[in-house]
Amino acid sequence: PFKIRLVDTKGTKLLAGFADGVVRLLALNKVDPSQLRTKKSKQKYELNLEQVFKPHTKAVTVLTIDEQGEILATGVSF
Repeated sequence: PFKIRLVDTKGTKLLAGFADGVVRLLALNKVDPSQLRTKKSKQKYELNLEQVFKPHTKAVTVLTIDEQGEILATGVSF
């Protein structure tokens, strides 16, 4: 199960930590109408997995990013 999450200030990226020590970065992207398979589709956005990494062997309990959005720190409880 997923433990904690951070959403960027633009609301387009989600960083989530999970109980198995995995961290996932997801992006909310606007769908190009010309790429839709069917005209009936009403989805204007899609959630895409951008990056996955496993920095820990225990549940990720804290995520933080610096103000510039360049440095990510993750942690676990002992």
